[in-house]
Amino acid sequence: MNTTGENNYSIASVEKAFTVLEYIVRHTSNVSAIEIHSQTGIAKPTLHKILQTLKELGYIDQNPDTSHYFATMKLLQTAYHSINRHDFFKTYYPYILMYMRRFHCPCSLVIYSGTDSVIVYSSVGTSNVIVDNTRIIGCTLPLYASSSGRLLLSSLDENLAKELLAAVPLTPLTGCTLCTVDEIMDFVRGIKKKGYCRIDGEIYYGFSNVAFPLHDTTGRMIGSMNFVIPKDQVDTIMSEETVSEILTTMDKVRLKIV
Repeated sequence: MNTTGENNYSIASVEKAFTVLEYIVRHTSNVSAIEIHSQTGIAKPTLHKILQTLKELGYIDQNPDTSHYFATMKLLQTAYHSINRHDFFKTYYPYILMYMRRFHCPCSLVIYSGTDSVIVYSSVGTSNVIVDNTRIIGCTLPLYASSSGRLLLSSLDENLAKELLAAVPLTPLTGCTLCTVDEIMDFVRGIKKKGYCRIDGEIYYGFSNVAFPLHDTTGRMIGSMNFVIPKDQVDTIMSEETVSEILTTMDKVRLKIV
């Protein structure tokens, strides 16, 4: 029978392994074992075993010239299976494709992972292309300044939403970005009434970002369908009739999460 101490040790070991893996993943350049030790505080013998295990499992590899570590594509492969576990992509891709062809604008699908908005599909559309690091698959969008992030905030308890906003720097992305908790929460309350989120010029000058909620069969918000539209065209493209149509359509398409 395992003792409590042994159980605690096992949990601590897993936590350390994920700390190492996340540190490596979040760096665009290769990292050395010395740097990982310095930044994580994990003892060198333990760190060596963790690095060797992660390498044997295929999650990291080493540069043959420097012996520095980098993440492999196995994480992306693992994420693919996670995304498709409930047919999320299979379910919503036909709709995102239909709207992209109809609106001729960049579109994306976002999954909510806890309190994070994570892009799982992104298309630049056919015109008025915007390509930057906020549209890369796997990117986490800012809660305070993205349409999908504010949509997520609208689904949370207001006190929790305020805590999340207070915990991050509300750095303005443009001169139009709301950057105080009170301003953002006032905006979020409006989302609850409308059922979708539209922000104008807060991420890109001259462009509006529009996000529509995606739900599971229990009514829980699990993600969003997003569009980036030139500000001078958004009222025409996202007319009241079109917004109502999209909300009605997406409300009927609900995933069963088991």
